[in-house]
Amino acid sequence: MTTHASDKKPARVPTRVAPHPVGSGISHRSLPPASIDAIVEICDHHVARSAGRYAGPVSRHLFDMANEVKGLLGPLKLEDTRRRARVFHLEQMLRSWSEVFGDGGSPGEMAQRMQEQDEEIDSLKQQLLDEREATRRMEGDCRQTLAQHLRAHQDELLRLEARHASELRQLQESFQASMSAHSGFV
Repeated sequence: MTTHASDKKPARVPTRVAPHPVGSGISHRSLPPASIDAIVEICDHHVARSAGRYAGPVSRHLFDMANEVKGLLGPLKLEDTRRRARVFHLEQMLRSWSEVFGDGGSPGEMAQRMQEQDEEIDSLKQQLLDEREATRRMEGDCRQTLAQHLRAHQDELLRLEARHASELRQLQESFQASMSAHSGFV
């Protein structure tokens, strides 16, 4: 069986910290989670440790650098506060969006659905207009047919009235003639 270079684990190199008088000054403490507040606390710690005790120019430079870093962190902290407020606002908007629209879509997908629905609404509006026009034409045709039937009925009534009037005249004349012929018996 051959061993590959990737199978070998690198040998661990022990870290040696020298005793106090010979110490390197390197800190091996556990660092806090990275944040602006943590950096400010570290700077405050080192400023407090070195304030007023400048064994050499390096100590003074470290003190000055810690103060400058703190000065730069102020605007960053303000920006972080604004960013956090914006994120909180956006999270509230997202919760509100989810309450109304559910978790089923992004604003882009919702906009696309709304566009499709607008197109469907426009299509349905056109169909409704077409149906209304067809109904209007049918009503016009029905009214025209009814008007023709009414005229025909009125014409028929006039013909019947004229015929009845003619028959009535004939009956009256026949009655008058019959009455005249029988008037001798009375």
